[in-house]
Amino acid sequence: MSKLKIRYLFVSLLVIMSVFIIFHFYQFREQNLGDVLDINNVEKVYFFENPKENSDFNTHIIEVISHTIEDEETINKLAEFFKQYQIKASKQEGWVSENASEQFHFSFVYNDGDSAPYIFDRNIVVSSNIYKVVNDPIDYKWLYELMQDIKSN
Repeated sequence: MSKLKIRYLFVSLLVIMSVFIIFHFYQFREQNLGDVLDINNVEKVYFFENPKENSDFNTHIIEVISHTIEDEETINKLAEFFKQYQIKASKQEGWVSENASEQFHFSFVYNDGDSAPYIFDRNIVVSSNIYKVVNDPIDYKWLYELMQDIKSN
């Protein structure tokens, strides 16, 4: 091989490795939870109460109760709440909750009609990716009180 071909090969490999490293750091950088949720483009939010299991002769029936949030004031409260958290994508493949009683299931419906489900669990946010909350665990009590207010109205 000539020196010119070796130089092109070396530069090509260097460029490929640089792109891979930059992409890796970009993907696993610290991000604002509100930005990841694209909370400013949310039109409607569904939240689901923790499923309740009823056993009857080894048959499990899961009852899921959902509530809808459509008023702008409540969506803005949620937006401000989520924007206070920083998250980082995890390389973790699977996830098992250690705090199932402190878990919230939401589905966000966006202005363009798309929707995305999310599970919020103390210091983990799960969607198509698993994110770890970097600053403080998610304030379960605040979310719980907001959801209770919505259910009572």
